[in-house]
Amino acid sequence: MSIDYNRVFQEFEKLKEEKDLSEYSSELCEINRLLNKVPFDSTMASRACSFLATKYEKEINLLSGHTGGTRVVKGRTTAKTAIELYNDLLFFKDHIPVFALIRKSKAEAVKAILGLQIH
Repeated sequence: MSIDYNRVFQEFEKLKEEKDLSEYSSELCEINRLLNKVPFDSTMASRACSFLATKYEKEINLLSGHTGGTRVVKGRTTAKTAIELYNDLLFFKDHIPVFALIRKSKAEAVKAILGLQIH
């Protein structure tokens, strides 16, 4: 089953109205700022991606089957290229609403929308 991103964003918008999601909104704003900065700041992008990967590791790994196998890899010895970092930021931009749903909404709603088994 694939993720219905339109439904996810609709549910995310509902959650924004019902609960304080300023943390997620500020992360999305920061990601947009980094994506649109000219020239691209690889150092700040790397820091942001590292922070977000650590914060959302559980959710990223839970969804790996739905996101093309994307998983958190610890202990990487080589630095990512600017293109890889840019793509990582795009990944977070697309998936932070999904992560917010997993963290903030009722497990049954998440199961229905994402087709996941959450324990």
